[in-house]
Amino acid sequence: MFPIHAGQDGAMAFRGPNHKGGRPSKGSRYQTTIRIPMEMGRKIEDDAYEAGYTVNDFVGHLLAAALDNGLAPPPAAQQSLPMTA
Repeated sequence: MFPIHAGQDGAMAFRGPNHKGGRPSKGSRYQTTIRIPMEMGRKIEDDAYEAGYTVNDFVGHLLAAALDNGLAPPPAAQQSLPMTA
């Protein structure tokens, strides 16, 4: 028999033989670090919390929606410099 666990709310949860805990995997992910203005970061955290998302999931949804709707910024105006010695 597999253990049954009572959560903090008193609900009983069945634990199968392969239970690893936590939420299911979302699959392979690309990891990166970005730097944004502090005020923007605080707004993202607040909006994510109010919407019930983690910051990571919230930003992922924002980026997906922007890219799906053609909202990527125009090409940067900075020119690349020639590679000379």
